[in-house]
Amino acid sequence: MAKAWTREEEAYLYQNYNAMTNAQLADLFGVTPKAISHKMRRLRDRARREAEKRERARIEFQRQQKQAAQKEEALYLEEEVCEPLNLPKIRLFEKRIDIDGHAISLISTGFFVKTEAGWTPIMMKKRKLYQ
Repeated sequence: MAKAWTREEEAYLYQNYNAMTNAQLADLFGVTPKAISHKMRRLRDRARREAEKRERARIEFQRQQKQAAQKEEALYLEEEVCEPLNLPKIRLFEKRIDIDGHAISLISTGFFVKTEAGWTPIMMKKRKLYQ
């Protein structure tokens, strides 16, 4: 007949399995060394299942929190009247300048910055020699 293990015996076995041999643990609990290794395998499987269960619960909790936040955001957007931002139109253009006798083309990157003078395009240098 199989041994009925108590929680205290299982905890002791789990904590001391690497510190003692299976023969020593078998003598201590009055079972065979094979029964000790079998019990440890079942304890590890139980610990793995419990860890997986906790992980699934954590993922489900995060999913529910995300859904609640999305619903709250949707309600907020329905209640509030959002005005569109008045941003300058983005357009690409090229500006030619002369530096040291060489014609250089500046190409707009399509990004603008707010300066004291107003919206100014961010330009990058592209060297082209014009005759």
